[in-house]
Amino acid sequence: MNKNTITLIAALLASTLSVQASIILNVDFSNAGATNLQASDSFQNFNAAIASNTASQSFTPTTSGFTSGSITVGLGMTAASSANGALLQSRDRSYTLYPSPASGNMSGAYKDVYRDFYRLNSAASYNAGGVGGGAGGLVLTLSGLNPNQEYSFAWQSFDANANSSGLGTYNIRGFLITGTTSGATFQDANATTNVDPSSSISVYGANSASALFPSVTSDASGVLSFRFAVDVINGGTLQTAFINSFELAAVPEPSTYALFGGLAVVLVAFLRRRK
Repeated sequence: MNKNTITLIAALLASTLSVQASIILNVDFSNAGATNLQASDSFQNFNAAIASNTASQSFTPTTSGFTSGSITVGLGMTAASSANGALLQSRDRSYTLYPSPASGNMSGAYKDVYRDFYRLNSAASYNAGGVGGGAGGLVLTLSGLNPNQEYSFAWQSFDANANSSGLGTYNIRGFLITGTTSGATFQDANATTNVDPSSSISVYGANSASALFPSVTSDASGVLSFRFAVDVINGGTLQTAFINSFELAAVPEPSTYALFGGLAVVLVAFLRRRK
């Protein structure tokens, strides 16, 4: 195989990689009335249309690549939490990790993503809804998506004060409630403090403040929705679920990869025939 062949195949492979899941929407649930966004983190600010201590809020962010129109992002709660009088509430922890000053400050590129969040405000809404079951929690709804399309969905749940005052160590568990998936119907983000998560939004795993649904498919109306509830790991007082931010990406159809693979085979056969 000569140099030109290798170069052309490499170009095809690069094209294939370029159509991998691409971010459509990044949203930061900032503290109400704040503008805690860095130019480097590229997130849109939900608080442009939201106020603290309300039952639900929504806004229409800037998006592209949708045949069905604009996405609407809605943040609310389950019927059980609503019946208990819960309200949405914003919190800003600044950059300080508890306990201060021993744990220092968040200093990474995404520190403004992790510093603040939205949660449910009252003890009535504390929502063991993870391993222990329960029906409480935040609900995030994305409508106006392309119907029956595959996406990946990631989110961040981190509270710099989570371990203060004996509150314990816990996960925020996200459940897919509208849409389908061939994988797990829930994922966990670890809200553990004293570790600075702000260098990344795309590191997932048992000890990460980020979690990922690698493949979820919108319903026939173009809707995905998720419930966020608490899964206590290590004692303490049960806390309410919260969310800092999320990212939505479109996953290319398998036929896209098959097309590029087929082109590579044809190209190699053509070049060999020319020798």
